[in-house]
Amino acid sequence: MNSLAPESLLHMYGYNVSEQAGLSAARRRAILDMLIDNHICTKIEIVNHLSYQITLRESREQYEKAIQKWQSDIDYLTGHNADEYDVYGVKSIRKNNYTYY
Repeated sequence: MNSLAPESLLHMYGYNVSEQAGLSAARRRAILDMLIDNHICTKIEIVNHLSYQITLRESREQYEKAIQKWQSDIDYLTGHNADEYDVYGVKSIRKNNYTYY
């Protein structure tokens, strides 16, 4: 994903943090999930793009709310689908009649 493109891929698919767009956090995240789940963008590409947007605008007060939304979406993505996987523990590993703990 090219961060310097006239319109980002995220924006082309409807992702927007502007007050005028009025997208809820749930709607923004649904768009991000769709992009990831359909292999349009990777999670790291999206996180990098949002981080870049923050870096470009972090010194401008008028972007405070946008930055909060971008950061919130980054935080969401770092746990993307984390609760969809089963977690298994391993007590020991056996090899050649030896047990390693």
